[in-house]
This record gives sequence, C-alpha cells and structure tokens, in this order.
Amino acid sequence: MKIGVAYLRTALAIIFCILSILSCQGDEPRKIATQPKGKGIAAEFPGDEKIEEHPDVIFSEKFEEISVANLMSNWNQKTNIATNIVFDPSVPSGSKGAQSLRLVTVDDGTNANENTFIYKKISPDITDSIFVRFYIKYDSDTKYHHSGVYVGGKNPPSSTAGLQGGVLPLGNVEFHVGTEIRGTANFSAATNSLYGFYNYWMGMHPFTTGTNAGLYYGNEFFNSTTNDNIDLATWNCIEIMIKLNSPVTASNGELRLWINGVQITHLGNNVPSGIWNETHFTEGSGIPFEGFQWRNDAALNLNYIWLKNFNDDNSADHHGNIYFDHLVIARTYIGPITQ
Repeated sequence: MKIGVAYLRTALAIIFCILSILSCQGDEPRKIATQPKGKGIAAEFPGDEKIEEHPDVIFSEKFEEISVANLMSNWNQKTNIATNIVFDPSVPSGSKGAQSLRLVTVDDGTNANENTFIYKKISPDITDSIFVRFYIKYDSDTKYHHSGVYVGGKNPPSSTAGLQGGVLPLGNVEFHVGTEIRGTANFSAATNSLYGFYNYWMGMHPFTTGTNAGLYYGNEFFNSTTNDNIDLATWNCIEIMIKLNSPVTASNGELRLWINGVQITHLGNNVPSGIWNETHFTEGSGIPFEGFQWRNDAALNLNYIWLKNFNDDNSADHHGNIYFDHLVIARTYIGPITQ
C-alpha cells in the first residue's frame, strides 16, 4: 500500500511539471521581475573605487582624466567646439573624485553651439540586458530640449551618433532609448521637472492629429503613481535597465527607470496598465502596456551610449550646462554610490 502511494505521488508530480511547462508556452503574459534583490554592484565599492573590476561591469567612466583629449581615447565622437566640453569641480555626494564632465551649449545663432555631446560605441554588442547608471545635474535657468543620456542599438554598429526624428525606425536597423529631462524644463527654465524616457523603436506610436500627424517622434513614458520629478540644480542618480526582446518576433522587451535608488517605472509585456495619448503613455489605470519589440533581427543589439546637451534656449548668449559623473554600464543592477 505504501509503495502504491509513493508511485501515485511521483506520477502527480510529473503531471504537475508537464502542466507547468505547457502553461508557459501559450500566450499568457510573461511575468516580469520586481526590484532586483540586494543593493547592487556599487554597494561593494564605496565611492565607486575599483568598481570597474567587478566581473559584471562592462564600462565605467568617472571623468577624472587630465584632459578632454585623454577622455576621448575611450570615446568615439564628440562635438567639434572644444570649449563646450570641459571638466568641472562639482561632484555627487559620496564621490571620491575631483571633477565631473560638463557639456555646455551657447546660444550664438549656430546649431553647433546648441548641441554638445560625447558618444561611445559599445563593443562587443550586448545581446540580452544592460544596466546603465549615471549621475546628472542640470541648470535651473535653461530651457532644455533633448538633454540626457541615450542608449540603444545600430546595425551595423556605428562610431557616429545620431537618429532621424519623424521616421519609424526599421527593426533590423536601429532603436534608441532616451533618458532625459521632460515636462516643464522643455518649455521654460525650471527648478524641478519630469525626468523620463523618450524612445524610438519599430513599435512606437505615431502622432495621429495636428501638424505632426503621421510622423514618428519620440514616445514618452510617465508614471502617475510615483514621483518622477527631479531637482535640476542638484545631482541625481539615474539608472536604467533595457532588456532586448527574445525571440525577435516577441514583444517581451523591458525597460526600467530608477531615480536616486527608487524604482520609478517598469515597462514590459502587459505590464503596467496605462493610457496612450498620441505618443505619450501614462502609467496608472487603463489597458496593459503592449511591451517592447525593440527589433525583428537578432543582428540588432545594444551597442552605444550617447551623452548629450541639446537645447534651443534663445536667451542672448545663454550658456546651458549639464554635468555628468560616475557612469557605469553593467550586466546587473548597480545602484547609487555608497560611502
């Protein structure tokens, strides 16, 4: 009798496993993880000292070089006006460094002076997920446009920055995840403003009305249930996670944003619910988000990072600044600087 019960339990366990496997192969929404466990890579390296030695770190940049020329030995491209890329003594709390990177724009009537950036091709390609953490500080007297950090992929990989607004990206050519200042500071100088995503990918939504009807400009994502405002005049720790869709026919790509160590949003297949209004998705109540099909070709992967200050502040001879520091790119969650 005991032998029979044992066989029955074994058989039931096997049946349960088979049913569990089959249930994951249908069209059920794929569950996505919550906040990563632990404090992140930075917890092991106070002040970020030697954080580049962690096996999951792909690239780190603390902007402690003796010159911009030395800095650019690790980057592929910069804007041509040398005086617009400088080092600055301001650093985030907890940093053991002596300087940060400052990208400057000057309203002098030329487009070149309204767009200052540095750009790096990541090699080899990242074929699954990537975490990017950086510290950023803005001015409170500048009207910004597209100013922050862009991460994405190009096929073939490119050493040159750029994207074409208004056009739907091809799924075998490119996608772009922009993390930048949004909201009030896009229209006028502000002390606080929204910080979030401005993305281009093959599944993005076009404008359907107005002068931009039929055109594809960056899709924005906001969260009505958490505080995604930042103080522009202080240092803020930003971290994003991008997970590529796999297989390439699926819309199971993911995107996360942390501000100062607090997860602000997590977008994935059927998570969260929200409302699309033209090219803006606001998290809260509504219908489940459709997920990201970043690409339809496995040759398109994550392979660039682009730090940029682009603004169209028309104040006479206005100098607009953005400060960057403690940039880390890794395969796992990084977290803020620890002391």
